[in-house]
Amino acid sequence: MAASSSIHEPVNIATYTISAVELQGLDRSTHPHVTATFGPSTKGKEVAKGFATLTVEANGIYVMDSDADQPLISYTLGPDVQYACPAVSRPEGANLATYTVIRRFQGIESSLESRTIWAWTSFLEDPTTLATDRKSYQAPFSVYALYAPRSLPSKLLVVSTTGRVACLGGEQMLPLENSGTKEEASSTAVLKSIIIPRQRCSFAPTAVPPSAVVLTVLQGAHETPGIRLNVTVFDDDGNIDTSTSGMVDLPNSTNTVRDVTIDHTGNFSVLWSDLSWSLYTLSRPSLSDPLVLTHHEPPLHLSQHKLNTFTNTSLIHLNTTHTLFASLEPGQQNVEILICDLRYQAVLAYRTLSLPSGVPNSQIQLVPTLDTTHALLVVSTSPAKTRGSATSFVYSVPLTVPAASSLANAINATQSTSADDWFKVNGEEVAGDEGLMTASERQTLNKLDDVLRHQGFQAANDAILQFQQSTGLANLSREFAGEVCKRLLQPLPKATESGKVDKIPSSVTPLLERGVVSNGCIPHEMGVVGAILDRSDWVALRLCLRQVKDIPEDALIQVLKRVISANSEESLPTANGMDVDSTPSPTRRAAKPTTPSLQEFLVQLVHYPTTAGPLRVALKKHVSVDDLAPILGALDWMIGNELHDVSAMTTRDPKRSPFAQASVPARNSVFPLPLTWSHRCQSIRFFQQILDTFLLSILASSTTSSTPQLEQLQTSILSISTHVQNSINLISALEKLRGPLEPFVRAQEERILAEKERAARTGHTEQKWAKLKKRSERHRKMDEAVAVYQIEKLAL
Repeated sequence: MAASSSIHEPVNIATYTISAVELQGLDRSTHPHVTATFGPSTKGKEVAKGFATLTVEANGIYVMDSDADQPLISYTLGPDVQYACPAVSRPEGANLATYTVIRRFQGIESSLESRTIWAWTSFLEDPTTLATDRKSYQAPFSVYALYAPRSLPSKLLVVSTTGRVACLGGEQMLPLENSGTKEEASSTAVLKSIIIPRQRCSFAPTAVPPSAVVLTVLQGAHETPGIRLNVTVFDDDGNIDTSTSGMVDLPNSTNTVRDVTIDHTGNFSVLWSDLSWSLYTLSRPSLSDPLVLTHHEPPLHLSQHKLNTFTNTSLIHLNTTHTLFASLEPGQQNVEILICDLRYQAVLAYRTLSLPSGVPNSQIQLVPTLDTTHALLVVSTSPAKTRGSATSFVYSVPLTVPAASSLANAINATQSTSADDWFKVNGEEVAGDEGLMTASERQTLNKLDDVLRHQGFQAANDAILQFQQSTGLANLSREFAGEVCKRLLQPLPKATESGKVDKIPSSVTPLLERGVVSNGCIPHEMGVVGAILDRSDWVALRLCLRQVKDIPEDALIQVLKRVISANSEESLPTANGMDVDSTPSPTRRAAKPTTPSLQEFLVQLVHYPTTAGPLRVALKKHVSVDDLAPILGALDWMIGNELHDVSAMTTRDPKRSPFAQASVPARNSVFPLPLTWSHRCQSIRFFQQILDTFLLSILASSTTSSTPQLEQLQTSILSISTHVQNSINLISALEKLRGPLEPFVRAQEERILAEKERAARTGHTEQKWAKLKKRSERHRKMDEAVAVYQIEKLAL
């Protein structure tokens, strides 16, 4: 009989906010804002589902009951402490011990960073009271992951950043004898590590059930770039059982691993960067045989209609071949959660979690619990991708999962949940109009990553240019263009941001020209626009405004703010539209030689499609009342002047401004801007949004103070009002001509309609009827040219 699967409504159990100042103080290579682990409860205390330990950067460590929404124990450490890995907790008698590895702190020497372990023990009956003072230990290496298994009391397992595994014990938590693996190469990196509890591991046979098994996924060095699985088995004393431990190479290791899962029976799954999902079985036939990794064909391919290479994903194993999968598109507010059966390639259950608005650059982490009745979902901001304040959330996700994988369950699930939207069984890829990458593009990206690591940025740019020339721009997919921008438009260091003029890579410009670049394809607060703005490449920014169709209103107004600041030393246009006769200082011109004038930028900004609500929010957030004077001065000029006379819109030196081509529709302009009557209408709409946003602020400032900027602002508003009133008077005068001219218009419409009906009756199309009309007109003119004597001669 088939068993049902379901994902119930997630419950928010914790919310943490980090300010922009605290976020800037973090190292960009730190972990996400919030990470979580899960451990068992004490025997004496009735806690149904164990404890969740939350590590919050710039805040502290919190131990929570997963059934409650308040922390049981809090260790507030402040913004000066940074963590090397998620903290862990375990019961020790009637108390609860919490351990964490400190990555950086003012009181810790640089040589002990990521090696210092802090430990607390608290009474569960009175969590506010510590059973012992905080203790400090030292790990023998930089720690990547920390484990405190209950099967090894008073001992800790640590995994180094290069893949070494060791057991610490004793009063000083020193490495035990025969408890550490050999040192890996310094260039080896750990992709993920997983611990399997005592007496549950069946893929590594031992004479005595192991106390713990640690599996690490290692990325090899440059000389051996493959991916390996390292299985480390610990006995009851914390020593490594070398007879059962081992290492096995992972097939298809030329690809990049996104995430892995494994259960105690050896069901091992790998989600690759190309969105293929492979299922393996890890086993050891006998104690004398090495570990064997068996691949189950065919691999599962996630549909690129649902996911892309920028999607944040996370996996945890539930039981047998059941896996919990979560995904979050960058810039989106919906987390997709699925229960998948990899054996039968079926989606057993599906749910969408809607996040609160304003959660920027988030990444997700699924955390397994002690059973399959629920899991933890952490939606956390990333310090490497976020610049403003941000909020992170922790959810408890209730689940209903069958005890074992079966064909009946898979068939029953397909009747209610279709896997066709998520899986592609045949694995075929579509390129071109669908925007998905081809095999050659993926191969090029893999080579690009290698070139970036070994030869540098310029060589990578040349490699993409060569590929564009050989393939042709028309054949490049949107996903490939996004991956190229993600690699070549990396954020600049803080020392060079917003100051140094640095053009974007030449290989990115053709992608912008073709319009295959999405603004959110790179991990930047403002997207592609922000990366270009950091480089002060105004030529590329003009191209971006013309070709990129998904720039958010917040990013557009931030660029406007930058233009206002850059032009602060230049004179503003007067109310009658004449420029004040002054020239920018040589210092400013040398510092920012390509910055457009405010009028030039507004011509493009008001033409860009926006939504009223987000535009008003962005104006209120980034623009002050003092900035309104130059903005309204430029709008006054745009609304009051005839749009076909655009010569005044150019600067005194047109060669220095990349927006000069946009102001004057030159014949050979790459991006000619249609300056028509509709452009004046767009300017009036933008002016309306400014009034809706700042009207009360303008009125308040008018009654409290009087400054030259305020007088200029009032003059511009009065001038725009005069232009609008003149336009209304013109429309009123033209309205009087409507009656006399209406019969002529009606007669013209009736004639056109009659010609179309006659063409339809004779079977001629409009094109054929136009040719016949021209031929008839030509014959009529020829008849008029015939002389009278010719007519008489023809008559005789």
